[in-house]
Amino acid sequence: MKLKYRTDLILPATGENDLKHTNGTTQDIIDVLLAADDKAAVFTKKFAPTLKGASLFDTCRNIWEFVKNEIPYKVDELGYQWIKSPGRLFADKSGDCKSFSLFIGSCLKNLGIPYGYRFVSYKAGNPTATHVYVYVPLDGGKQIILDAVWSGPFNSEKPYKHKKQYLIK
Repeated sequence: MKLKYRTDLILPATGENDLKHTNGTTQDIIDVLLAADDKAAVFTKKFAPTLKGASLFDTCRNIWEFVKNEIPYKVDELGYQWIKSPGRLFADKSGDCKSFSLFIGSCLKNLGIPYGYRFVSYKAGNPTATHVYVYVPLDGGKQIILDAVWSGPFNSEKPYKHKKQYLIK
């Protein structure tokens, strides 16, 4: 069933770009994303409740489907690593895994759902993360995966070789 999205409830972007690092490292990107998480929820405060489903699983699927289907994936230009606020991501109508994850995290935060960011590497010999997505921890070590970039179905992830996780409460 296709939801009718109330995108008018997403707080608009400010129009400001804020450079945090020149020649930043992967850890710099992780640090900036985690810091941005604290500020992102305001953008989806009114919008997130419109994605609430009948269950936690349905709610997560609704959030994932919105990002997956309504915001095209676009890799950042070479030499740039933009982390867009949810308002900027929606206004630009495109973004990459960092901005997708921040949007998803902001919705989960507004719904009171614990979540984490998973930074992964797909190369056995190189643990440097090249992708990030959101997961929701469940009892018994289970989880719900919200990777709107991965071409697989909802609640699945591309097999990775290395990971760093940051749980947000």
